[in-house]
Amino acid sequence: MDAANKIKDKGLARKLTTAVVGAIVLLSAGLVIIAAVVFTDIKATMKEVLYDVTLDSYKSVISSEVQSAISITENYYELAQSGGLSEAEAQKKAMEVIRSIRYGDDNSGYLWIDGTDYTLLMHPILPDQEGNNRYELTDQNDVKIIQEIMKVAKEGGYNEFYFTKSDGVTVAPKVAYSKEFEPWNWVITTGVYSDDIQNIVDNSNGVIQIGQIFNQSLGLMAGMAALFAVIIAIVAYILIKKIILVIDKVKVQLTRVAQGDLTGKLEGRISQRNDELGAMVRNTNIAMDSFRSSMLSVKNTTDAVESGSTDMKEKTENAVNANEQVATAIGNVAAEVSQQASAVDQMIENVASLADAGKAVSTAVEEALQYMKQLDGNSADMKAKMESMSEESAHMDVNVQEISEKIDVTSKGIQEMETILGSIEEIASETNLLALNASIEAARAGDAGRGFAVVADSIKGLSENTSNELENIRKIISTLVENFKECEKCIELVVKSNQSSTESTKDVIESFRIINNDVVSTNEKLTVVHETDEKMMKDIMEIDNQVKVIGQAAESNAAATQEITASSEELTALLTNISSTCNSMTGYVDNLVKDMNQFKVEE
Repeated sequence: MDAANKIKDKGLARKLTTAVVGAIVLLSAGLVIIAAVVFTDIKATMKEVLYDVTLDSYKSVISSEVQSAISITENYYELAQSGGLSEAEAQKKAMEVIRSIRYGDDNSGYLWIDGTDYTLLMHPILPDQEGNNRYELTDQNDVKIIQEIMKVAKEGGYNEFYFTKSDGVTVAPKVAYSKEFEPWNWVITTGVYSDDIQNIVDNSNGVIQIGQIFNQSLGLMAGMAALFAVIIAIVAYILIKKIILVIDKVKVQLTRVAQGDLTGKLEGRISQRNDELGAMVRNTNIAMDSFRSSMLSVKNTTDAVESGSTDMKEKTENAVNANEQVATAIGNVAAEVSQQASAVDQMIENVASLADAGKAVSTAVEEALQYMKQLDGNSADMKAKMESMSEESAHMDVNVQEISEKIDVTSKGIQEMETILGSIEEIASETNLLALNASIEAARAGDAGRGFAVVADSIKGLSENTSNELENIRKIISTLVENFKECEKCIELVVKSNQSSTESTKDVIESFRIINNDVVSTNEKLTVVHETDEKMMKDIMEIDNQVKVIGQAAESNAAATQEITASSEELTALLTNISSTCNSMTGYVDNLVKDMNQFKVEE
């Protein structure tokens, strides 16, 4: 049984520890996931802002390239107007110059010319389509490309559509700028592909560095969360194991009590604890001492009753023998008057001894009844104390508050993770430094660096947005700290698991109920013995009266032989009744002794 209880207690310790650690792990995982989502959102926002800034920069570039092509065309137009070239030669030379123009870091940028009649006049990538009317040219989204270009070309404007890249095969989304050269009815167009801009953004050093820093921060947060979970698991297991150890010692002692061993006592540090467990141990010791004292008194009284009953039985048998001698003497009354007188005297003495023994038995039975009443009261009081002890065990969840305090410590540790925000602020500072460097480089480049200046301003705005997001993260961490407080409510659910440990105490209370029932039964048996003893005393008094009558008759007149004979027969019947009563009382006493021997009250 002890091994089974020990296994059960260890299982309870594992359950409580698992519940606490599970709650911490879930909260820590939630924190890491929220941080990952926030970091991912910040990174995506940075990419979107950088994409928009880069796109605006490229829009400026392509509009500048188109404007340059318009300027070249105007030069050749002026040559034709001045007579230096024919209009056809001027147009041809202008087309060739524009055909050869390339721009961009990889020289993938180019320009093409459409006529206002939707005819393709020049295209460096698709020369085989020159001269084709492209009025119905449609991309994969059903956008009429040339028609849309013509709508904005008059004043110069942007369009978005899908178009073939410089490799002549790949189709990708494109942002184009178009401008009409009205004298020749030309529309000069160029553009930039969105996926190229996205690749530039994704491969930028700033985005890569930010991604690395975010990943390192997430790894650090995950490591700290795991460390906190391990620490809390160790602390929770140690505390819970200590509580279960005390309960196990109490349970073992109560099991011995239920089995009838009242010699044990809970001593040591567990009885000196200033909490519910200490009170439970002390109440258990008090209840056991009271019950042991009562049972010892009952056992002593039972032994006295058994001794008196045996003595009374022997004296009754002696009285029966004396009565037989009287009967013999009556048969020979004439010849043996002196012997009859002697026998009568002996019988009187035996009856007197029998009366004394009956009184002693009566006194012992009355004392046994008093002790049994006291035992009944002590048993009821002990049962009440055991029920109180069960209630105190049920309130043991106060000790689990220590675990809640450890959770508060964890919450404070999580708040220390704000240091991570300091690292992110350093990222924002580095971003500002990048913006400053970009501004310096843009200033050195002059007009050509205007696009970099725009990027620098956007990065500066991105840094400010990052600072705002950091503030939001601080708020999230504050919210998580509050959620840790909610974890204390989860501890209350853990306390319910502790109720299983009180089941053994309830079993012991049930055992005390059975003991109490046995005490009541024993009390009833003693009452029967007492009533039997009273009846026996009445019979003994009647015998005493009859013996006196016999003695008077023997002394006064031998002729009263017949009356003496009748009295002798009545006396024999009464003695037989007394002997039967003694046998019954001996059986009751034997049962009582057997019941008392179930309890071990001394070492």
